[in-house]
Amino acid sequence: MGDGHVKDRVAPSVIGLASALVVVIVAVLLLGRQPKTGAVHGVSALPAVNAALNGTSAALLTAGYCFIRQRKVTAHKTCMLTAFGIISHLSLAVVVIPLALMTIYRAWRQQFARHMRLARWTLPVWLYVSVTGVVVYWMLYHLTPRP
Repeated sequence: MGDGHVKDRVAPSVIGLASALVVVIVAVLLLGRQPKTGAVHGVSALPAVNAALNGTSAALLTAGYCFIRQRKVTAHKTCMLTAFGIISHLSLAVVVIPLALMTIYRAWRQQFARHMRLARWTLPVWLYVSVTGVVVYWMLYHLTPRP
């Protein structure tokens, strides 16, 4: 077994640990010590926004359920797809970390066939997370009223 084979066996563990570390750091930033009143903190609004998005998703899911019970299929589809789109940024942002790292690793190791197979999944997820990240930022800092 060559040096490259050992690296290929260790890489998923390192990528998994790095991904978990990123998730923990983000969780600490979001859920950690709250700033004093009047203090500026870049992510202090994110838990409230996340709760609002989850609440909106719950309301849409409930409305979608009511619509399908009334056989209003188009309204049901609209509610369900909108509910999915509202909370998916956060969960897919967590998923894309190891996907992106493994995709980059495979290209770095010149494993282009394996890179392309994974990149077919990574690209759309990463692109979606990137675009919805801008939308979430815009909602946070340009739609919400300033005190």
